[in-house]
Amino acid sequence: MEHGKNAVAITETTGLAVASVYACVYKVATTMASMRVQVVKRDGRNRVVDEMNPINKLISREPNNECSAFEFWEGITAHALMYGNGFAFIERDERGMAVALRPLAPDNVEQKRDKRGVMYYKINAMGDVLPENVFHISNLFGMSPIRLHRQNIGLSMAAKQYGNQFFGNGGQMTGILASDQPMSAAQMETMQQSWNQSATSAGTKLLPFGFKYTPVSVPPEQIAFIETQKFQAEEIARIFNVPPALIQLESQTTYNNVEQQTLMFRNNLLPWVNRIEMECLRKLVPSFERDTIEIRMDMADLFRSDMDTRSKFYSEGIGHGWLTINEAREREGLPVVDNGDDPLVQVNQIQLSRMGEFSQKISSENE
Repeated sequence: MEHGKNAVAITETTGLAVASVYACVYKVATTMASMRVQVVKRDGRNRVVDEMNPINKLISREPNNECSAFEFWEGITAHALMYGNGFAFIERDERGMAVALRPLAPDNVEQKRDKRGVMYYKINAMGDVLPENVFHISNLFGMSPIRLHRQNIGLSMAAKQYGNQFFGNGGQMTGILASDQPMSAAQMETMQQSWNQSATSAGTKLLPFGFKYTPVSVPPEQIAFIETQKFQAEEIARIFNVPPALIQLESQTTYNNVEQQTLMFRNNLLPWVNRIEMECLRKLVPSFERDTIEIRMDMADLFRSDMDTRSKFYSEGIGHGWLTINEAREREGLPVVDNGDDPLVQVNQIQLSRMGEFSQKISSENE
C-alpha cells in the first residue's frame, strides 16, 4: 500500500484507533455475539434445540478451554469486519468430530490453491491445512473495509491529528516571525522552538530585538473542523452499514428515527447471521446429520431490552396459537406452569369451510 508524502498510513490496527471505526466494529461484533447460536433438530414438522449435541456446547457455551462463546463470536466477527476474514482452527477427535474451535489471527492465514485448483489454507506455525479444518467467515469478497476505504478513514484520522496540533497550540493559529537581521538555520530553528513553547502559556511575550510577529488567523467557519469530523464519521458508519444514531452520532435525532434505525440495523445483521449459520452447518455438522440438523442464531435475543416489543410478540404469539405460555415463560427464564403447553386459540374464529354451517346454526337459534 503506497502513501503520499503527507498521507496517513491506514492499517486494520491504526484504523481501529479512529473512534467511529471502533464504534462500528464494536457494535456489530458485540451484537452478533449477544445472539445464542444453537443446534436445532428437526423431527418431522417439529423443531427442538438439541442440548445434548456436542456441537451445541461448542457454538453456544464453550468453543475452547480459553474463551466463552460470546468472546469467540465477538472476536471472529470483529476480524471479519476489520480484515475481511475471520478464522478459527477446528480441532477434531479420532472420529473426525469437532471438539474445539480455536481463533486464528487473520494475518497469519493465507488462502491458496494447489496445481489442481483445490483450495487450502496456509497457517503460520501449522503449515498447510485442509479447508474442512478451518472455520471461516468473510466480509464481501473477503476484502478489508478498512483498507478498501483507507482514504475516507485516513481523512478522519488526519482531521484528528490536526485537531491535536491545533488545540495543542492553545487553539491558536500559527503566525509569522520575521527579523531584519541575518540568521543561520540553527538560529532560526532555536527561535521557532522557543516561541512555540512560550505560546502555550499565558502572559506577555518578549521578542528579541529586530523580530516582528505577525499572527495568521483563519475564521472558524473556513476551518470547518467539527463538520469535517462529523461528515467522516457518518461516511464510516455507511461503510460498516451501521445507522449513525447507534454509534452516538446525533444528526437530527428523534425517538422515532432512532427506533427505525435500530430496526434497520437488526435487518442489516441478517447477512452475518446467514454466514455463521451456513458455515457452522457446513464445517461442524457431519454430512449424514445435515438433513435433520439446523444451526440457528436466535435474533429474538436482540429484543431482550425492548419490553414493549417483547410484550407484543408474546401476546400475539400466545393469542394466535403459534406460541404456548410455557414457551414464552422459558424464553424469559421463568418456570413452566401446569397446562401451559397447550396452544390457545381465539374463540371468535372458525374455519372458513364451516362458515355456512355456523351461519345456519345462528339463524335457527334466532327463529
